[in-house]
Amino acid sequence: MLITRPLDSGHLHTVKSVNWDMEIAPALSSRALALPGYESPWGTKWWMITSAKAIGAFLHYHHLHPTDKIACTAPAVREKLLKMGIVPGIAAESAAALARKLLLKKPEGVVHLCAKHSRPEAGEIFAQKEIVYRQIAVYETIPENYCITWKSFDGWLLMSPRSLEAFACALPPRDMPVGAIGQTTAKALSDAGFTRIFVPSKPDIDTLILEFNAYLKNQK
Repeated sequence: MLITRPLDSGHLHTVKSVNWDMEIAPALSSRALALPGYESPWGTKWWMITSAKAIGAFLHYHHLHPTDKIACTAPAVREKLLKMGIVPGIAAESAAALARKLLLKKPEGVVHLCAKHSRPEAGEIFAQKEIVYRQIAVYETIPENYCITWKSFDGWLLMSPRSLEAFACALPPRDMPVGAIGQTTAKALSDAGFTRIFVPSKPDIDTLILEFNAYLKNQK
């Protein structure tokens, strides 16, 4: 979770060429969950990984029964898998987009390694086509609790819908500019009453920082 504010006079602090002072407030902490035993026709299942936090769990299963039927979100998860020498067969920017791509492969089944509070869109897409789909919760995120004096800030960035819960005691003014990592997070902000929501051209944190910086400058 990133919050941005303008630079203090006479002080220069850059983050990837963005001239804004950045204060980082980790909205979520995560912890791994016990991995369940999984018995099925391994060779017929596609494995779907939508978070870098799920890669460790995937490696656990992959070492037992190696597979090349791997679908993941990009760019973060895909890049980490490639560095490990694992080449995903399909990549997309969101779980829903990944599910739609997987349908083209006519999978016999899909195993989704995800967070305990994962959103339902992917499962709903597979259910419509009667594709066997199983979620395995391999980690959970726990919201922190922050009370921030928002007057000193010009905007904030949100990396997931669940991060909103970390600021339940003191959310920023609903007209404060907020950058959302993707459309799902943007919808959660809209549902919470925020009116100035910025979504970057692609769901990547570096892109979000750069484009949100330009957006804030244009608001001045």
